[in-house]
Amino acid sequence: MITYFCPACWRIVKREARRCAACGADLFHLDQGAFAVKLVEALRHPEPTIRQRAAFILGELGDGTAAAALGLILLGRQSRS
Repeated sequence: MITYFCPACWRIVKREARRCAACGADLFHLDQGAFAVKLVEALRHPEPTIRQRAAFILGELGDGTAAAALGLILLGRQSRS
């Protein structure tokens, strides 16, 4: 089971939601690629639980593009892509 999060405020949203109930972000026009990019960016978030959540969601989505970013982070290289 995949949990969906608003890419603007990181609150849980229903898969079929068109707008985030918490912040009002337009979820209908966000594409999956943009969501994955935000998740990769969240891997550098200062809050450890956000980083863990982003890594978990990327794994659940099966997004292979995140592998390089995760590898750099594991090696201690915080370079931005």
